[in-house]
Amino acid sequence: MKPLTLVTGVTGRHGSTGYLTAQTLLQQGYPVRVMSRRDDTQVRDLIGQGAEGVIADYFNYESVKSALHEVKQAYFCYPVAAGILEATANFCTVGRQTGLRFVVNNSMGAAHPQSPSHLARCQWLSEQILDWAGFQCVHLRGGFFYENLLLLHRHSIAQENELLSSFGTSSISWVSSEDVAAVIAHLLQSEGSTSQSTLFVTSGEVLSYQEVADCLSTTLGRKIVYRFVEHNEWREGLRPISGVNDAMIEHLINLTILLSSKPPLSASNVVLELTGRKPRLLLDVIQAHRHAFEME
Repeated sequence: MKPLTLVTGVTGRHGSTGYLTAQTLLQQGYPVRVMSRRDDTQVRDLIGQGAEGVIADYFNYESVKSALHEVKQAYFCYPVAAGILEATANFCTVGRQTGLRFVVNNSMGAAHPQSPSHLARCQWLSEQILDWAGFQCVHLRGGFFYENLLLLHRHSIAQENELLSSFGTSSISWVSSEDVAAVIAHLLQSEGSTSQSTLFVTSGEVLSYQEVADCLSTTLGRKIVYRFVEHNEWREGLRPISGVNDAMIEHLINLTILLSSKPPLSASNVVLELTGRKPRLLLDVIQAHRHAFEME
């Protein structure tokens, strides 16, 4: 009998790995419970595909108990926002009481106790808490989502033919959220399929923002200019974007500082080795979403 799996992060806009993971598991016949803080079109869509829905908040202990009831394995996905340590502590405390055994944790590539990013340091601590709780854990440290181009830059690309950031000439390891979700689903379908507690998930493609702009130009058939902006200008440009919060903005700013002095994540073969599929590349993602980069 396939185990009931709790999938969190199903309404997230930063890659939507929770939604994609739940969808894949449902297609493979797994019983899935999806956790969300609110009713949402994505939640209703997954319920329509056969998932059980539960309204719960990481910061509400009793609601997390409802979400983890009779669950043996889970995908833990906290948004790129403040509060992950309390959320992890609540999740782990409840999980120990309810018999949770296996957790796939969506961490971040920059997770490190000495990272300049506060969120990355907290992500590293969250990994430690999950391990201390005694679960079998696999922590995924992924590259920079290609889908960030949609979240952060869709308007400027479509309306102004510009790609703005403070990354400058830094090389960045990229990955598709679809590939990360495929890895998550594989791990949840085959608990113990890897002996590694931490997996670095990238497409193998390492690109600067200028190279991204060049690819956009070639694929869209019009010139997209990359323009480097200082931190304060980029910070103010990010604030009005729906789905972006202050903690995420500061994380992005500090990520530019980190990458200016350290190499990007090394290329990995995790996607191909675990799922049997070749990772999606930037060109694939632009072609799949090219309508989003066109002027409305």
